[in-house]
Amino acid sequence: MKKLMAMFLATLMMFLVGGVAFAGEGEPEPLVAKEEAPGPPEPWYSPKNITGNVAFTTNYMFRGVSQTNNNPAIQGGLDYVHPLGFYLGVWGSNVDLGIGTSLELDYKGGFAKTFFDDFKIDVGALYYSYPGWNDVPKNPGYFETHLGVFYTMPVQWPVVPTMGVGWNWSPNFFYHDGTGNYVNGLLDFALPWNFGLGGEVGYQSVQGDTFSGDGKGQNGGNGYDYMYYRASIYNNIPGWFKLDLSYMNTSGTKGYFGDLTGPKVVFTVSRTF
Repeated sequence: MKKLMAMFLATLMMFLVGGVAFAGEGEPEPLVAKEEAPGPPEPWYSPKNITGNVAFTTNYMFRGVSQTNNNPAIQGGLDYVHPLGFYLGVWGSNVDLGIGTSLELDYKGGFAKTFFDDFKIDVGALYYSYPGWNDVPKNPGYFETHLGVFYTMPVQWPVVPTMGVGWNWSPNFFYHDGTGNYVNGLLDFALPWNFGLGGEVGYQSVQGDTFSGDGKGQNGGNGYDYMYYRASIYNNIPGWFKLDLSYMNTSGTKGYFGDLTGPKVVFTVSRTF
């Protein structure tokens, strides 16, 4: 019996020593599961590359000028983004511009990409159309190019700032009104609990032709120009809506746009799906 016990203990010791030696030949397996390698990107035709959006706003403001005669608007759009960064989109809203139509449809296309995790560049083109216009002798629709550059600071602060600058150029602004330029600066702060603060300062200038030329522009001259200001507080409710409360104002438009400009408080609720 003693011999059997001795042989058992000797065999157990050899197994343990051999097991330790085997484990020491390489790196031990981790105690947590390994992360799976990222899968291949979504193909260009994947439905995940298409998003829609709907919104209700108390006043459709475009660069500080009401497009609905200070009335509410229902808006919506559809966007496609290619995995490489190319995008196409269409967006619509009701309007009240005195041109015989209550609809605006905008089309866009371009390229947007984030580099080094912090910089984003957006280069695109837009066409603003007004289907059904008939109260003006010329098509009010117009074309714009767009260039935007954005930078998000890589900080671990509770408040994460994003800065941006943009330039929109039109060879013939709304209603064949000559060259139009819009330059702006943006500042956004991402806050805890999905809140955020946003701000924008912009400058719009229009040469003046069919709509505001021949002395029909600002101060009896040709064309017009003005400054635009916006401050916003918003909240993204995950899986539900984005709520946005904005204060907007302009300077240099007194007496030209009437009450379509000036101080405005606008509330917007939107959802992307």
